[in-house]
Amino acid sequence: MGVAGDGVMDLSEEDAQAFRIQRILQQQAKNLTGQKPRQKIPRSELIKALEDRTILDEGCTFSGAKYDSIDFYIEPYPPSCTRPELLTKIYIDDLKLETIHRGNVIFLRTITEAKRLTSASIIVEDERGDATQLQVYHIGRNIDLKEMFPKGQVIVIKEPFFKFSSTAMPSIRVDHFTDMLLLDDDEVMVPESWAIEEIDRSAEDYKGFGNDAMRMGKTREAIKWYTAGIKIAEASDMRLALLLNRCLAHLYYESYQLCVEDADAALLISPNSEKALFRKAKALYELRRFAKCGNTLKQLTKTYPSNAEAIKDLERVRQRVSEETFGQFDSKKLVKMARSDKPGMEYDFADYTAPVYTKTSDINGNGLFTKRAVKAGELLCCCKAFANCKGKENGISLTMDPVSMTVSQAPGAFVADVVLEKLRREPFLLAEIAKLYNDLEYKQGVGNPEQSDTPVIDSFLIKQIVRLNAFSSSSYYDEFPEMRSTPTSFRNPSKSKENPFDPNCGFWILPSYMNHSCVPNARRVILGDMMVIHAAVDIPKDTEILISYTDSKQPYQDRQGMFELSWGFTCHCQQCKFESTVNKSMEDIMFEMQSIVLEVGYGMGTVQVAEKMMELCGKLERFYTHPAVQVPRWFLGEHLIRLYGYYSDVGMAQEAFTALHMAPRAFGAIYDVTENDGVVFWHKGWADADLVRAYVRLAAITGVVGGRVADGWLQVAKDMYRVVAGEVDTFEETFGGVIGSWKE
Repeated sequence: MGVAGDGVMDLSEEDAQAFRIQRILQQQAKNLTGQKPRQKIPRSELIKALEDRTILDEGCTFSGAKYDSIDFYIEPYPPSCTRPELLTKIYIDDLKLETIHRGNVIFLRTITEAKRLTSASIIVEDERGDATQLQVYHIGRNIDLKEMFPKGQVIVIKEPFFKFSSTAMPSIRVDHFTDMLLLDDDEVMVPESWAIEEIDRSAEDYKGFGNDAMRMGKTREAIKWYTAGIKIAEASDMRLALLLNRCLAHLYYESYQLCVEDADAALLISPNSEKALFRKAKALYELRRFAKCGNTLKQLTKTYPSNAEAIKDLERVRQRVSEETFGQFDSKKLVKMARSDKPGMEYDFADYTAPVYTKTSDINGNGLFTKRAVKAGELLCCCKAFANCKGKENGISLTMDPVSMTVSQAPGAFVADVVLEKLRREPFLLAEIAKLYNDLEYKQGVGNPEQSDTPVIDSFLIKQIVRLNAFSSSSYYDEFPEMRSTPTSFRNPSKSKENPFDPNCGFWILPSYMNHSCVPNARRVILGDMMVIHAAVDIPKDTEILISYTDSKQPYQDRQGMFELSWGFTCHCQQCKFESTVNKSMEDIMFEMQSIVLEVGYGMGTVQVAEKMMELCGKLERFYTHPAVQVPRWFLGEHLIRLYGYYSDVGMAQEAFTALHMAPRAFGAIYDVTENDGVVFWHKGWADADLVRAYVRLAAITGVVGGRVADGWLQVAKDMYRVVAGEVDTFEETFGGVIGSWKE
């Protein structure tokens, strides 16, 4: 799955001229590949240039508009997988332009504060006093650069990439954060000339330094001090105190796995430590390991029965366990939150994935399959976003390629950076994300002395995975805007020709396994940070779950163009096979039907309009070669509902009722209606907002006399509404005006 809307922009003459300049600069840089810079830039000039530079100088205006993220295309290159001690040390004077220095390592020290431009830009020096610019990419926007890169921070760059920046300044560029190590003052790798004279400090001293840093909000610095204290602490009580403090710092820093490890180490010293148990439970909750969290809280509340917060947390965990086991969610709470969704809102719900599993797909790569047979309207899974950028957290990114003279724009400017930042804190999460890349032969660099101790993270690969699998995540999109009484209740995101993208963009891991079909057997809905997926039809056991990546009602050529542009595939579903053979006569009929709709608009239909639409519906139906249960007739179904409206306008009730009965069958519904049994379905139809509208109106008409038939139409309307809207709590709000009168 991926975000629809990636596109290539046309260039204005002014932009094209700027591109030509960049193209010349890149060609000149390429000609200097393997050479050293002809002259050194004095450190004073480097510092002054960085101080004066703004984000506008790096190209963040384009065609008169400001974009949220912008960069020049760079050919992806793999990260370093070698331990720094196994690499050959070099200096700034050894660096060659446009070159990745494989087999080498460089030690640098910051001499300025980091500045957030298109990258985190810093002026650094080596042991010999030479200076250059360092550019670190993919640093999360919420990261405190002053804390990460304070003046005097020693940085190790494995296999450094030295190249010209977009401002024509030679710079060391870091794209993979695992290529970079930030050294503490006391680490053995710190060059001797930069080593701080060893001061006789006690574990108590380090504890105090850490506590001071925590009070100032410098969590990373606090972790450094606590770690130094742990290394020398001999007394068990001091070691326990330092572990507990570092555990808390990791919790604040959102390094939850390290928090759990520190808590476990503390529990080896004091098996019933209240602080260790409590902090471990907090971290396990954030890691979404609810069963283990519950066990930890049970031990905590048993030992400390007066801990009110732990008791409250245990009840919360029980709710999460119920959600992930049985799929029992407080949907009203979820809907209420989603309707007022905003950045930073915390969706405290578990994932429910019991009915599904992943395996190799016959369509493409891996897919999501059913563990058992499921019924239409049944919840397949409900998953929380790994990363979800909303409103101001999101944006449009531009990637400029001076060689091809193209500019690609796409939504979700910061989703990949959020994912990368989360991986920096919790690298163990890499394994699940890496599985989404079908051609992946991913080596984590563990177990081989030639490689790194920790997972090696390829930023380019992660960005590609996120680009292909991110979802437009408009919270609570409204499929039924015409039913709303006030504009404030409309839920559709505002888009324009100038900004056609969804304002939200997110990344969900398990739902990303779902492949595409224009005739989907499931539908997904975003409710805040939660993706809710229901079966659109009855699905047998071990059947692949398919969703539509775009609107299946869009013209065939438009859909195929979007698939090729955004995801690089061609759809061969039954609908596409049929529509690829549609002749001009069928297209002419559809065009005439649409012209009638546009001509009538919001006005009243006439007998002539109704009869003409009926005639055209009959002609159109004869062109369909597949049963509707295999290939739904979206266009026909929509216009049969309009036909019902036209007949109703002129008081032709029987004709209106007949047209309305035909609509569900166009969506593939197979059913029988009897007075005794009500409505008996063999197939409820392919879930769609227009199908819901048809069922609601059938319920309203038959509801005048009541009985099983009316109840049957009402129930199937709710079933399909749940699939389309992701919930059923707002059904009465949406259609109460239509069905309310006969219910009373």
